Order: sequence, then structure tokens, then C-alpha cells
Amino acid sequence: MRLFKFLGLILTVSSTSFSYSIDRLTKREEETTQKTDCESIESLWKQINSDATNCCDIDGINCDDDNRITKIILNDKGLIGTIPSEIENLTNLKYLVLSDNQLTGNIPSEIRNLKNLISLNLRFNKLTGSIPSEIGNLSQLEELYLSDNYLIGDIPESVKKLNKLLSKLMNNNCLSCDSNTRGCEEQEKDKCKKVLDECRYIESLWKKGSTDKDINCCEIEGIECSVVDNEFHITSINLANKGLTGTIPSDIGRLSKLQTIDLSNNDLNGSIPVISSLDELTTFDLSNNCINCESIKDKSLQNGNEMTCANTLKKNSCEFRCGEGIGECPEGQCCSAKGYCGTTSGYCSLKLGCQDKYGKCAEGRCGELWGSCLKEGECCSAKGYCGTTRSYCKSDLGCQNKFGSCWE
Repeated sequence: MRLFKFLGLILTVSSTSFSYSIDRLTKREEETTQKTDCESIESLWKQINSDATNCCDIDGINCDDDNRITKIILNDKGLIGTIPSEIENLTNLKYLVLSDNQLTGNIPSEIRNLKNLISLNLRFNKLTGSIPSEIGNLSQLEELYLSDNYLIGDIPESVKKLNKLLSKLMNNNCLSCDSNTRGCEEQEKDKCKKVLDECRYIESLWKKGSTDKDINCCEIEGIECSVVDNEFHITSINLANKGLTGTIPSDIGRLSKLQTIDLSNNDLNGSIPVISSLDELTTFDLSNNCINCESIKDKSLQNGNEMTCANTLKKNSCEFRCGEGIGECPEGQCCSAKGYCGTTSGYCSLKLGCQDKYGKCAEGRCGELWGSCLKEGECCSAKGYCGTTRSYCKSDLGCQNKFGSCWE
């Protein structure tokens, strides 16, 4: 009996030790998969000293005894690129100063994890996008300096409600601030004008019911804006699968820094605007729309790529446009007087204004909807077709003498 108890005790201890070992192993794996503080911001400090192995040795970066970063003061270091999202791992960080550099892209929303942050200074960079509402999670924040960038939108309410915030500067951006918002009174209208103009050029693609003349399309999902040659421009339009209708605005050819256009899987119609001036354009996708791409002889872009224009004639929902300044109908279709493509009498009847220059017209048809036969001596049959044989011309077979010759 004592032997069984002893064996049971051994099994219990072994099981507990095994569980403890598994727990420690799992914890160790989690620790090794998470990046260290230095690894998390390597893209920044390696620009200063590529030979360094420990960021805590970099002038301007302070660490505690556990090699956790507590302070980053890297202003005016010529830094380029984006602020890494992995900055969220720096949970002991109190001061983050990256001002007077050439940083681009958005302020990462992952900044919300920096719960101990006291000062955030990103002034004088080329940051774009909106101010992340997640900054409102930084309850210890006392200083917030975001001025002299290309930020858009408004200041989030969560940021306005930060209790400990003593000082903030957000001027010289493209923000739509309330004039009473402290620290945001002066916005740099000149550097925002270019992108606002470009937004207006293509507003039929993105603007839905808004009457705000100064709304910035860079806030719209699918439209990317970047700083190019110290100017703020639209650089990418990706509005695929958005249910867009109507025509592509002709002024899209004025977006001089545009690199990508994807308007695929919509119901756009009409002609394709002149884009020969878009020297930066590398992608132009119009697949699955209602645009007659077959009539376009040259689909080449400036970089040698070709616009993608597949399956535009296969959509059942399409009613193609045609006529002067637009182009021809797909093969086998007629161009109506109002400039739509189709195959019924309303489109094909010369009597109703069918435009034979931009599609076929009802040559060989006649009657109330089609009008008279065009060739001299032709008869209009009972079924509305022109011809010269007995089945067309005999009166007792229904020949319509109002629209052509008939035989008695």
C-alpha cells in the first residue's frame, strides 16, 4: 500500500514538473518571437550607425538596465522612410522626438501601446494621412507636436480630451481644424492647394453628396496621397468594386504624379480620357466596366506597360455610350440618336436618328419604326425587311407600299 502511495507521489511530481517545463518553454517561445526594443526600431537607428549592434549605444537613445528604451531623441538626423509599426513594443518609452527629418507615410496607430509616453514630437517631416485617434489612449501625454507635416482631416475628439496634455502644435498641415482649436489655428493653405485641386478634378469618382469644398479626398479609402518634390499630390487611385457609374472625369489626366489607377469591376461608361501626360503612370486597370476598350488602338502607358481592359464587353448591365467625342459601339451594335449602343429599332432605326458613323444602322429594315427602304425599287415586306423578290413585293403577301415599292 505504501508502495502505491509512493508511486502516486512520483507521478504527481513528474506531471507538475512537466507542466511547469511546458509553461516555461511556451513563455520562452513567446519572448523570442516578440522583437526586442532595438529590433523594433532598427530601421531608424541603423540609418545613424549601420555598424552598431545595440541601439542603446546610439547617441540620442536612452535605455534602462534591462535594455528597454525609455527615450528617443533623434531630431535632425536625416532619417527617411516610415515610422515602424513595431514601435508598439517600446512600452517603457517616455520621450519620442523624431522632428526635423524626412519621414513619410502615416503615424502608425500602434502608437496606442506607448502608455508611458510623455512627449511626442514629429514636427517638420513629410507625414501624411490623418491624426490617429489612438493617440487619445496615451493618458500620460503632456506634449504633442505634429506641426509642419501634411496631415489631413480633423483632430480626433479622443486627442482633445487628453487630461494631462499641456502643449500641442499642429499648425502648418492640411487639417480642417476648428478656428477655436488651440494649437491648430494656422494651416498651410498653399501646400494643400495642389492636392485639393486634384481632389476636385476627380470628385465624381469619390465625392458622394458632400458640399464641403475643402474636403480632402486623401481621407477616402483607396486614394493615396504622397509628398513628391515637396508638393502634396494624389499618387494612387484604387476604387475597384465601388459600384461607380458615369464616366471617368477627363481631368484625371491632370494628376501629374499619379502612378496607379484601378477602377476595375464598376459600371463606368463612356470614353477613356487622354492620359498621355501622366508620365508616372505604371498601372491603369479598367477591367469589367462598360467602356468599349476594343475601339482603343493604343493601350500603351508611358512606361511601356499596357492598360488592363478585359471583359468590358461581357457585362450584362452595360449600356455603352457612343457618338462624337466618345467613339464607336461594339461590333454588331447600333448607335442611337442619343448616343447609346443597342440592337433594337430604338437604336438602329435611321428614322429615329441612328448614327451610322459610330455603329451599324438598320440597313435592310423598313416600316413604322424603321422608315422607308433606302435603295430605289426595293419593297418593304410585311415583316419589315427590304428586298426585290416576290415575297417582299407582292401586295397580297403584305408588302407595305408606304415604305417602298409593291407589286399588284
